[in-house]
Amino acid sequence: MVANSEDRPGIVRGFRLEFVQLVIAGLVWVVGSAWNTAFQSYAQEHGWLRGLGPFVYAAVLTTIVGLGVYLLKRHGTFGG
Repeated sequence: MVANSEDRPGIVRGFRLEFVQLVIAGLVWVVGSAWNTAFQSYAQEHGWLRGLGPFVYAAVLTTIVGLGVYLLKRHGTFGG
């Protein structure tokens, strides 16, 4: 007997949730890549950013992502 979505609603729901999370992760990667390219172009055109820009960018990005993960965990999104 082949199980269908009516037999195993939890499995289907879990699959859908996992699929949506993977799609979102892929879209975030694309957006992050676009911002990275834009920042690299900007940094190459502006003198003071040529040397310091990548480090400032990495520090700011790390802070923003760290804060975002902290807030998501605090509000129970990750079950933590």
